[in-house]
Amino acid sequence: MVPDLGETCRSLPNNDDLGHYGAPHGVGATWRLNPHRKTQGMEFVTGWVIKRRMKVLFLGAGASVRAGYPLASNLLSAVEVTAEQGHLGIRNAWKAWKTFRDRATGPLALALNHKNPEVVLSQIDLLVTAKGPLADHFKEGLTDPAFDKLFADEPVPDDYFKTPADKEIWPVTEARYRIIDCIEDFFRERHFIDSVAGNREHRDYLREYLSQLREGDLVITLNWDSTAERSLAELGEWNPFDGYGFKRRDLLLNSGISAQPLPDGCTEEKSTVKVLKMHGSVGWHLTEDRRIYFSNHYFLNYFDFRYNGEPIPLFDPLAPEFGPDRRRVLAYPSFLKRLEGVEMQSLWHQAARALESAGTVKFVGCSLPESDLAIRVLLGPLRFRMERGEVSVTARNPDGEVLDRWRTFLGDRIKLDKRPL
Repeated sequence: MVPDLGETCRSLPNNDDLGHYGAPHGVGATWRLNPHRKTQGMEFVTGWVIKRRMKVLFLGAGASVRAGYPLASNLLSAVEVTAEQGHLGIRNAWKAWKTFRDRATGPLALALNHKNPEVVLSQIDLLVTAKGPLADHFKEGLTDPAFDKLFADEPVPDDYFKTPADKEIWPVTEARYRIIDCIEDFFRERHFIDSVAGNREHRDYLREYLSQLREGDLVITLNWDSTAERSLAELGEWNPFDGYGFKRRDLLLNSGISAQPLPDGCTEEKSTVKVLKMHGSVGWHLTEDRRIYFSNHYFLNYFDFRYNGEPIPLFDPLAPEFGPDRRRVLAYPSFLKRLEGVEMQSLWHQAARALESAGTVKFVGCSLPESDLAIRVLLGPLRFRMERGEVSVTARNPDGEVLDRWRTFLGDRIKLDKRPL
């Protein structure tokens, strides 16, 4: 018989057979159940009412491969194919990048032709950082005009630069902008492809993972693509008003002519499962006061949001009315990753808190590169939580070398799953 819902549960089992259910650490805790909401976080197990601890699904690049996204080692070759078939601006950007890369000699050429994009972009970042702030390259008042030339695919006049050394480093700076433009365009293109109804089945495998999550569970992803939140939205479990871990209740209805208020109650809808994007996202940008906004043209237009079963095209009033989106919130592959804004700080804080309390953490398609020190610091405490029996951790990846890396990092208690993703 199930005990009274107000009764204190004093002998709950702490048993791995319960999966990510299990007794809290410390007996005598009292748990109450709303019998009308299974997703509220309480379940019946073996005759007891117990608290269901949070489950965290942690996604790396391997989790998006079956949806059409490349692993990091194949990213630049995939970007090249898309760029060479893209619009004129992207074709010119790739041509400028390729010219810079192919002119390099010696150790620089070795780095720029490496298949790992982190090696390529780290080399460029180091060179640009060594020269100092970009504004220091140009004469007073000419920094903005120089970048206007860059964005217009025009050469920067020699007399804009302070010194010959500033002019010499400019091609490196320009190359960085060009290759990042091409990478972002690749993910924008994939974001559009994902929006096509016929491609939904490509994410069926991902929905199998996501459908196991309940209210209060969490997805943490290192990926820039939108496959996780798109798939959750298709399941009716996610929306952009609060689903990224920060609130955007100010979004409007895109009527096709002008922005209008959304239907009453629409923006108060809560996401059952949130998606924390630790490296930012395609379609995210920063306002001048460092708030995250969503690109209307490249991002929101290609999401199928619904309210009461009806499609709701969204519009972000924080996006610029004219001109291109700038100041990406996207940590491109580099050993010198950069992310700005208090919202990104909040996401990292939320992820750390979740990993401190979760009962189950499952890593899918994460390669755990040695270079990503920030992620290793974030995940490091899991080793000691496992040793205390507080959390069950599984890493799924078909690459045996990657699984060895996980065991070395988190210890022998981690469960390794070598099945294909």
